[in-house]
Amino acid sequence: MISKTTFVCILMVSLFAIGRQLDVGEIKSSSNFIFEKCVRDRCGKEECWCCVVDPLRPCKKTDKECNADGKCPIPWS
Repeated sequence: MISKTTFVCILMVSLFAIGRQLDVGEIKSSSNFIFEKCVRDRCGKEECWCCVVDPLRPCKKTDKECNADGKCPIPWS
């Protein structure tokens, strides 16, 4: 079993290494999330796009058609 001092030293070295790899600017810029109205799905053998919030709505053939659907609300808005 390792001593407490050894454990603390290993922990500090690990945190320092992780801190050197992270760029604070990257963390701040990644806080802008984009929520899509539609997700890709399989409708039989073909690919289709379905409303995230209302899965009972009919799916569309393209993502543009699905996103243009006024009855499919934007999630978490």
